[in-house]
Amino acid sequence: EFQELLALPCPIAWVAEWEGQVAGLCFGTIDWTPENEVCKSRKVAFLQDLSTLPDHRGQGIGTALLRRARDQAVAEGAESLELTVWDLNQRAVALYERMGLGMQYHRMEARLR
Repeated sequence: EFQELLALPCPIAWVAEWEGQVAGLCFGTIDWTPENEVCKSRKVAFLQDLSTLPDHRGQGIGTALLRRARDQAVAEGAESLELTVWDLNQRAVALYERMGLGMQYHRMEARLR
């Protein structure tokens, strides 16, 4: 999956190291969204994964990775930076809000089993 991502026109792919070990990663794409009756087409950076290994959380690694991705998105001409996050991941939600991301829409679920 990572090699496929790197083959895309504008991949976002950053790895954070701490004392020679991988401590976190961030990857995503920059592409045009499809136009529909609700939204016009626009260039968007979408982060598919942003994670920090448990032993390295709280050290600013997630912030640094997100900042790098945002800077790359701006340099590539993206109009926005988007990602998805589970509501229960309040630590990540707080980070994203501190970095200027806000709620775009709610995805609802009805458990059937």
